[in-house]
Amino acid sequence: MKTIDLNALDVVVRVVRAGSFTAAARAMGTSKQWVSRRVLDAEAALGLPLLERTTRTMKPTPAGARVIERAEAALASITEALTEAERAQQEPSGQLRVSAPLLYGRQFLVPIIAEFREHNPKVLVELLLTDRRVSLLEEEVDLAIRVGDSPDSSLVSRRLGRASLQLVASPGYLSSAGTPRTIAQLKTHHAVLARPDETWTLDDAPVGLEPSTVIAHLETRFAAACAGLGVALLPSFLVKPAVSAGQLVHLLRGVRLRTGQVQVLTHHQRSMPLRVRRFIDLVVQRAPDLS
Repeated sequence: MKTIDLNALDVVVRVVRAGSFTAAARAMGTSKQWVSRRVLDAEAALGLPLLERTTRTMKPTPAGARVIERAEAALASITEALTEAERAQQEPSGQLRVSAPLLYGRQFLVPIIAEFREHNPKVLVELLLTDRRVSLLEEEVDLAIRVGDSPDSSLVSRRLGRASLQLVASPGYLSSAGTPRTIAQLKTHHAVLARPDETWTLDDAPVGLEPSTVIAHLETRFAAACAGLGVALLPSFLVKPAVSAGQLVHLLRGVRLRTGQVQVLTHHQRSMPLRVRRFIDLVVQRAPDLS
């Protein structure tokens, strides 16, 4: 099967429409010589003459007339498809699947989604709130908000900031168990943990504690700490109001706690859909500082 440069074929069609090489060159803003070369390229690729040329006239050959008739329809269809694609890029549409931790999504993402939908009404946003780490490719998720370690290098990431932590306990718990002043003293206390084998990184070293309660759900761990079930390591943005109100006490303020990066991740790399790019840009602008 012969192949042909569609740009060269487009030049042939323009020459026929214009009635001459000179008129076509003028309409295209180029030289007559360039137009002539492109026509010769098309004829060489097809292996047959497309135009009959004399000193005074120019008209399609019988074979050229058939080729040009089909080419006009094909080129028009391609132009229409490109126009539709450009229009789609200018106005995002389709489904956008977003994953985020439960608390972060409920407190911070919902207002961002409302603003995004106001300006992009043709995009359907599906928000998946879970504290487990989803696989973006396997679960067909467009982007995810994650708090913690650096992401998989195969993902595209944008940094939203850092999330700091606080060690806290209720006044009632501390009145009965005592207030720890050092890490060594802290090890004697009961803790509210996310997993039975969870360790905390304090002053750059892992510390294991005896769990009083194991609760995977973050907000329920917060409630457990307020209820006096033990010491908890929780996000600062979550506990600050309770500390200010006297419901919780901030412990070991001089101890270094590991903070986690807050990032928005996507597996879209070379051809990121416009709806994904616009949502990420808005999240970067609106995401709060959790340090």
